[in-house]
Amino acid sequence: MTEHYPYLLIICGLPASGKTTISKNVASLLEDKHGITTMVISSDDFRGMLSYSSDGFKPEREASVKALYEKAIAAGLEMGFLVVSDDLNYYKSMRSDLRQIAKRSSSDYDIVFIDTPIEQAVKWNQERGSPIPSSLIEEINQKFDPPKGDYKWDTPLVIADPSKQSSEEIAKIIVASVLKRLENPIRSKPRKVVEDAKLLRARGIDRETRKSMMEIMTRYKNPDLGISLSRIRKEVAKKALEDGSKPVDAVELFLREANAVAKNYAMIEAKGLIPVHVGLFGHVDHGKTMIARQLTEKPSTAALDKAPDSARRGMTLDMGF
Repeated sequence: MTEHYPYLLIICGLPASGKTTISKNVASLLEDKHGITTMVISSDDFRGMLSYSSDGFKPEREASVKALYEKAIAAGLEMGFLVVSDDLNYYKSMRSDLRQIAKRSSSDYDIVFIDTPIEQAVKWNQERGSPIPSSLIEEINQKFDPPKGDYKWDTPLVIADPSKQSSEEIAKIIVASVLKRLENPIRSKPRKVVEDAKLLRARGIDRETRKSMMEIMTRYKNPDLGISLSRIRKEVAKKALEDGSKPVDAVELFLREANAVAKNYAMIEAKGLIPVHVGLFGHVDHGKTMIARQLTEKPSTAALDKAPDSARRGMTLDMGF
């Protein structure tokens, strides 16, 4: 019988330390021997998706990689999977971020420290063709902030050294420790996953409208367009769910509204106009409103957002331009 446990196992260790092999062995044991649905997620999965450029690695994409990686973990926990985070997780702050994701999903979490000596990690990296520079492994080792139990939440469930034990042996130790934790869960409880028609329709609408949004973004290549399209997509998805519409109908509505907005952006761009966003901040009655009035005379709906008690407090929230 398959069981669904929303539980996060955070693996941390040096590059080429054996984390991935151990993570896969753990997942295999949990699935095949104990019937617990398990996902292994690594930021490298998403880094690979964003690495088709001939220029190679792009540091500016790392924020996107991190966002996708964390969203995947959160989604796995929400669906009741036991999620294994197969990543370096070498800073305490990284492990803390994952811990917060688990807590938001009402899931238990634990940390496993793969404590492979730096010399062994460098050797294994060389034996597999040096996919990463040895200097990078050494640099990460210098920065490594291992889970030493300085905080209760950062105390490892298991500390293992693959240079002294096989990956299979370590995986068995980890699985035994995880199963013991699940016997007396704090948050995690087995979940029955129900795929009803409404849920499937919602997922279909979300998936298909996202695809359409990416198509329009690719076609028009205007970064400012993303915010407007995201708002339209959310509104269309909400309306489609309320009306009982199918994903194909939601996509048709989204494309109709999104293309109109995109063409408007294209017209502005063709005229050589550049949208500029200016933020003003400063003390009360120091001239912010007067400066804003000088910058533009174009009417806006800002006055509609006036707070009920703003007049009493002397706040200028109804500029209206």
